[in-house]
Amino acid sequence: HAIGFVVMASGMLVLLFFFIRSIIIFLVILYCVASASAITNVFGPLLQRGFPSLGRRVKVPVLEYVDLSHVVCFCAAVAMASVWFVLRKTVYVWPLQDIMSISLCLQILNTVRFSDIQVCSVLLSLAMVYDIFWVFISPLLFSENVMIATATGQGHTWNNSTDLPPAEMIPMLLVVPKAVDWAGGVTLL
Repeated sequence: HAIGFVVMASGMLVLLFFFIRSIIIFLVILYCVASASAITNVFGPLLQRGFPSLGRRVKVPVLEYVDLSHVVCFCAAVAMASVWFVLRKTVYVWPLQDIMSISLCLQILNTVRFSDIQVCSVLLSLAMVYDIFWVFISPLLFSENVMIATATGQGHTWNNSTDLPPAEMIPMLLVVPKAVDWAGGVTLL
């Protein structure tokens, strides 16, 4: 399964590399929906633990009975995702993006279960090889860094293309501002 994961991740990266300009807005909307769901699932139980009165169940028309803490978190998550979507190209929206991305990571960690430590070791080793290949070796094969070009929304540079670089970036990144750098800017993780 670990090898299949790395092969699928590589295939998706190459697909995004060549077609990122066509599907970037779809990915941004998908990111908003997924992170709103993740925020609800991650912070709902925390809110319920901090405020036990939010543990009572309320009837929601489509979903039947749901914990009140999840309803509150869902409303806050939709508001947060909406604000991020509208302000995503501004400089000061990075804390929202980081909260959304960390919530997605926590949701994945909560969902994925491994049977033993050997599977984890193989997967982490293959993930390291994947990163090294796509960051350092891909420029030799594709004449540009596939991972960075995809993450920044640039994608593949076609020889006869007159397209301007897209103003969108893939949002599944952690953004950390450079506080002590005289030039400013951000670091993408």
